[in-house]
Amino acid sequence: MATQQSSLPLEQYKYQEIGRSVNTVVYKLYQKDENEKQFALKTVPHQQNQHQCQDECLDLINEFKILQNIDHPNIIKVYELKQQNQLFNQLQGEGSCYMALELAQCDLVELVNQQNIKKIQLDLRATQNIFNQICQSLLYLHSKNIVHNDLKMDNFLVFKEDFQNKQFHIKLADFGHASQINLDGNQQQQQQSVYLQSIYDKFKNKNKNQISPEITSLLEQCENNSLNLFKNNKISDTSFEISKNLLQQIDLKKCDIFSLGVALFYSVLWKYPFRYAATENDKFFKHIFNKNQEGFWGNFAKILIRVEKTSTQKQIQNFQDLVFQMLNPNFHERPSIQDVLVHPFFIDF
Repeated sequence: MATQQSSLPLEQYKYQEIGRSVNTVVYKLYQKDENEKQFALKTVPHQQNQHQCQDECLDLINEFKILQNIDHPNIIKVYELKQQNQLFNQLQGEGSCYMALELAQCDLVELVNQQNIKKIQLDLRATQNIFNQICQSLLYLHSKNIVHNDLKMDNFLVFKEDFQNKQFHIKLADFGHASQINLDGNQQQQQQSVYLQSIYDKFKNKNKNQISPEITSLLEQCENNSLNLFKNNKISDTSFEISKNLLQQIDLKKCDIFSLGVALFYSVLWKYPFRYAATENDKFFKHIFNKNQEGFWGNFAKILIRVEKTSTQKQIQNFQDLVFQMLNPNFHERPSIQDVLVHPFFIDF
């Protein structure tokens, strides 16, 4: 991979680690002068003594390619990507790929945790303000046939917060698994298989509490040995009809809606809407399959008592109705992002 010429004088910045996952480290870049612009640096360290890109580097490159071509006030801005860089040898002990981004105050999970410590709850009015901004960013993406594929509270970044006035500035981040939808049913056999492979790769390691029933079903079918869909851990080009049929069972925009519904539910109740996964046999989610709102919400009655202290009954009813629609296991009946934004939950405040 080629190395890009750095446009940011990174050697002039100090580094503070602010986040870490299995294969990614995020740093805050700052200078002594607080008025100087600060950045977030998302890095993927290479394996020791190998100095080669990891799978996560491809996610970083994918994220950069998408972000550099879009512009929205509720989507994080990207400044630079550099591959196979040795700048961080002293910092990390090996080479890495990195991407420079806007620096946020925190993510939504951290914000709510901070307020819980202060015994301040994120009420439905604040939730409406936050998720309206996420919906606006998703409306923009879907209008360009871009799907995020990883909508969760950790990826909703807070740039400004005013709890007293219920005002926040939120931006959507982490586009490593995002993709452009550009496949139609008439495309060639090999393209069908490649597209299915890309979907499988994006979702196969995700936590089941974030993905829609149709994605869960697709993963199970892809891994069903009797279908002979895989050869050497890759989807066979000869499995055209199977690939085509599986692709007809999903709509990635509606998968985004489902994940957003899970995040909305979790932001208010701090529970997932299912015990293990969004399946017909799940203790909680089976009620959604059966279109039984009363049975579903009955599982969370005690938690809703807390919500009632800061919200009107009408606001709660609108919240419950919107979530139930977004979690519909039939993606054909699930609302689009346009439908979500005109729901009374966002209008009747």
